[in-house]
Amino acid sequence: MNILHLTTEYPPHIWGGMGRSVPRLCAAQARAGHQVTVLVYEYLQNRQQVEIEFRQHCRIVRVPSLDLSLLQAHLDFSGFDIINCHIFFFAPLLQQLGLPFVYTVRSIEALDLKKRGVTPSADHLKNMDMQKQLVEMAAHLVVCSEAERQHVQAYFPDSAPISVVPNGYEVEAGRKMNQRSFARPLKKLLFVGRFTERKGIDILLGAYALLLKERPEVQLTIVGGNSGMNDRLFLSKLIEGVDASLLGRVQYTGWLDDEQRLDEIYRDHDVLVVPSTYEPFGNIVLEGFATGIPVVASNIGGPAEIISHQWTGWLFQNADVQDLKNSLMEVLDCPPRQLEAITRNAQQALLQHYDWKSVATQTLQVYSVLLRTPVLPS
Repeated sequence: MNILHLTTEYPPHIWGGMGRSVPRLCAAQARAGHQVTVLVYEYLQNRQQVEIEFRQHCRIVRVPSLDLSLLQAHLDFSGFDIINCHIFFFAPLLQQLGLPFVYTVRSIEALDLKKRGVTPSADHLKNMDMQKQLVEMAAHLVVCSEAERQHVQAYFPDSAPISVVPNGYEVEAGRKMNQRSFARPLKKLLFVGRFTERKGIDILLGAYALLLKERPEVQLTIVGGNSGMNDRLFLSKLIEGVDASLLGRVQYTGWLDDEQRLDEIYRDHDVLVVPSTYEPFGNIVLEGFATGIPVVASNIGGPAEIISHQWTGWLFQNADVQDLKNSLMEVLDCPPRQLEAITRNAQQALLQHYDWKSVATQTLQVYSVLLRTPVLPS
């Protein structure tokens, strides 16, 4: 197939899960023998001209705008078998083109704002309208979890057919999975993610404050940022709003793009906490599985489907500070052999269900339904 992907994130510019998932999906499709082009609209970069490069056998076309005449000078849209859009900013372009396309819904704008407790601004309303337009135009939708399928059906009841295809983890080309020993007592908690309300950092801070009353030796490190303001100030205000006594107790690294440094942080910590209140998939859970760190996550969305409670990780009641504290206590008190078994189960699940080759094949099968052509084994 000749495939075109539409995205606003592609290395080296990554802001969230899309910037990690889309490149790996594209590379896996290219490795399977397909011709892959990626149109990257870098609206957050001060780009002045079109730039074309090749990465992992994919043609990457970076553009400063979505002006149709500009794009047509570099792309023959009618020559693609499949167009796979990953974000709503392309709605006006796709309406102009009038070609069938697949829309991978990575989150629902209206639900995201609701979970964050944010009153929609004019820009938010515009984004919500573009997403609605995109859903209505799409020939087929792809979501990353069954929970997100249900959300899409609730918010867009007249949508096109929906397929569930998870994200993956780059097992073969990625960092080596770590089999760790749990001989020393556990005491280092870790959060990794963007600074946005739906990531539940306030819930983690509340649980940490409760935990310190019984386990004063426990430490918490937060890795992340992209809050839209000074990230350190954002975190300080968040801590003050939850429990000012935590100021000075929480270690903050800032945003990390260095995967080797992030690996070191995973290895140096004992429990990864994913307290999100809205998480369509949860790439961070797979990252935790791969690095061998026990994972404690909210029982919502993707994490609830990825994690089997007390088999591959732990789930706690969404937004329940006390239940998160209790779950953390359970992990900290867990016998070493049980921790080793659970993290080993998690890595086996990762290998069995979330390999990018398998994810790419599932996505190609969605395309084949639209094209009515079978996908041959790669």
